[in-house]
Amino acid sequence: MVKATDGERLRLRLGATKFIIQSSRDLLELYARAEDREEPNLLIQEFIPGEDWMFEGYFDQNSRCLFGVTGKKIRRFPVNTGVTSLGVCLRNETVERTTAEFMQAIGYQGILDIGYRYDLRDGRYKVLDVNPRIGCTFRLFTAVNDMDVARALYWHLTGQGVFTSQAAEGRKWIVEDFDLISAFRSWRAGTLTFTDWVKSFRGIQEAACFAFDDPLPFLLMPVSDCLELYRWSRRRGAQRTQAASSSSRIRAA
Repeated sequence: MVKATDGERLRLRLGATKFIIQSSRDLLELYARAEDREEPNLLIQEFIPGEDWMFEGYFDQNSRCLFGVTGKKIRRFPVNTGVTSLGVCLRNETVERTTAEFMQAIGYQGILDIGYRYDLRDGRYKVLDVNPRIGCTFRLFTAVNDMDVARALYWHLTGQGVFTSQAAEGRKWIVEDFDLISAFRSWRAGTLTFTDWVKSFRGIQEAACFAFDDPLPFLLMPVSDCLELYRWSRRRGAQRTQAASSSSRIRAA
């Protein structure tokens, strides 16, 4: 796995910030395209094959977990390396216990968003990233009384107590545009059938943009996507122009 330490610079040149490398030749070819001598910005890590699990929680001043819910990524955007586009709330006692012990050991306080990868090779959970902030998918992780980490923080800091209940097991949350693209690319790659795609929508209780009482974000979503597509096409055009110019200079020399 090759990542950019400065994602925006690499995104402008290659259109992505994470790449799965299958061979040394692929690595050298990527480096030739991504090299930035002014600001070296590539990070190389081992790619762990397996399932993505998440924990979203809140820890008090004594590093006790007052609220914590686990979930699993069903689809990502981009497909193999990205953020959650469709997730499900599922209890994972190992992730819960590991996270609680980890945060207690380091004396952590506040909201936590942490990701794990279940390594299919050895059956162990590996920490991928630890974010000391609210996660972009935090509304996936709710209790049946609609408690989430934002509410838990507010109730605790205002001295009202955090009244939690059982996690909303089976609840699904979706990012509409991200998941549509992710599903299409998975279908094109042969890893998702139309039937499985339709079945995956069962249990969705909340979306990132759509809401009956506030439809404006959903209506503006296509506008935002079109603007992003326009910026992407401009970048691709600039890259092709630059590549053609470099080739011309080489031939002239």
